[in-house]
Amino acid sequence: MTNSSKGDLSEAQISLEQALDLDNEYLPALIDLAYFQLNVMDDAEAATLLLTKAFSVSGENITEVVLGLA
Repeated sequence: MTNSSKGDLSEAQISLEQALDLDNEYLPALIDLAYFQLNVMDDAEAATLLLTKAFSVSGENITEVVLGLA
C-alpha cells in the first residue's frame, strides 16, 4: 500500500466520522464506517457497535415507513 492509499483511507474514515458528527443516525455513514472498521482496521468490536446502531436506526425508519403507508 502506498502512502497515497493510506491517505485516501484516512480521509475516508475522517469523512465518515464527520458525517456522523453532523447526524449520528445517518445510516449510510454508519454502515460504511462499520465496514471500514471491520475490513480495513480489523476492529470487529468497533464495527459491531456501529452496525448495532445502524440496525436500531433502520428499525425506527422502517416503522415510520409502515406507519406512513398505513
